[in-house]
Amino acid sequence: MPLQWSHVDWTSVGEEATRDLQQLLRIDSSNPPGNEVEAADFVAERLREDGLEPTILTSAPDRVNVITRIEGSEDLAPLLLSAHLDVVPAHEDNWRYPPFAGERKEGFLWGRGAIDMKNMVVMSMWMMKLIKRMGQPKRTVIFAAVADEEAGCHYGSHWLVDHHPDQIRAGYMISELGGFTLHLMGKRFYPIQVAEKGQVELLMRTRGTKGHGSMPKRRSSNTKLAEAIAKIGKTKLPRHMIPIQQHFLNEVSNHLPFPANKLFPLLGTPLGEQLMRILPDEQSEPLDANMRNTVAATVLEAGGKGERNVIPGESRAWLDARIIPGQQPEDVIRELRAVIGDEPELEILDAQLPVWIDDYQDDLFGLMCEAIRRHDPEGIPVPYLLPGFTDAKAYNRLGIRCYGFAPLQLPKDVSFSGLFHNVNERIPVDGFQWGLKTLADVVTSFAGAR
Repeated sequence: MPLQWSHVDWTSVGEEATRDLQQLLRIDSSNPPGNEVEAADFVAERLREDGLEPTILTSAPDRVNVITRIEGSEDLAPLLLSAHLDVVPAHEDNWRYPPFAGERKEGFLWGRGAIDMKNMVVMSMWMMKLIKRMGQPKRTVIFAAVADEEAGCHYGSHWLVDHHPDQIRAGYMISELGGFTLHLMGKRFYPIQVAEKGQVELLMRTRGTKGHGSMPKRRSSNTKLAEAIAKIGKTKLPRHMIPIQQHFLNEVSNHLPFPANKLFPLLGTPLGEQLMRILPDEQSEPLDANMRNTVAATVLEAGGKGERNVIPGESRAWLDARIIPGQQPEDVIRELRAVIGDEPELEILDAQLPVWIDDYQDDLFGLMCEAIRRHDPEGIPVPYLLPGFTDAKAYNRLGIRCYGFAPLQLPKDVSFSGLFHNVNERIPVDGFQWGLKTLADVVTSFAGAR
């Protein structure tokens, strides 16, 4: 007999899903080097236990993607759930608990990938298990557990789009990165990602005359590179406000007390430059980054191994540029040239264009908002532009409407952004189980599974 929504034992399901996440956190799927085999096998086996038939797609040695689908009874645009299996590397130094031990301590699950994003792997896996138990849905639902998101999606979502598009073709996609609690002035906001910035990887190169370290050169390649990096660090690029950003500011301001409710919408105006200065850095920095193209120097390289007394003839810096929806790689290069001048050489190594949904207020977005309000009556859903990078950039190539909604309720003293790629990455158990039920509310409703 099919499982009824009203008969789901959420305490039991929540604890079982928590144990699944604990097990998945104990699997080291660090990228680099990028080995998702064990994590993929775990997910596939858990799906098979409910009679599902996952497809294993290997894009390269040790690079594995798992695709599972439940066919719908009606001709509705399919829903794709996506989550990546790989995580950024972690070293035990300064961790309270080992990063691949999956410890359940102090009300949290600790480990690399707890937030980014094995939590969503497990939640999506459980969406499939629950729908399977409920019987055939009206809408086809697909789950893709993918490789390589942390290194550009080349062996994961982009590879699937290029080589197996029919396995993942859908009308809608839910993945990271939204649905988390954002505490602001005593209110609980839940950003729902409807757009994300593009990424442009640049190589900046400076040249000079190679020489002996005992005879410094005023315009060495290192000096030129250091000057250019200093200019980048001290200079903000021009603002580019788009409607989604202003919608976010307006929605947030509607729930803030006076005078914040009058000032917050002004953050998107020229006056916002001054207003940003009165906000704490942890609030102003992400807000400001979403209003302009940004460039950050990430890796520096100069000189040869052991040549500590040699002035190099060439110096290099890798730059991570993020561009606002509607902008192109050439736009950020033009803005960067205005800062560093014409001498440093710039080379585009990789470019991934922004993703956004102009008309985001559709039925799926509405269900997300309703679920937030239902499971947290004081919660306030708001549209959100992500400054980072997700698999949505690949799925957007198939014309899929991509949303970031991996629900997670966080206590006030835990910063969501502070957990990403950081030591002591962790997820509150209660908040994870809250997110599991909230996501299930959305997915089963949209799929017509109940």
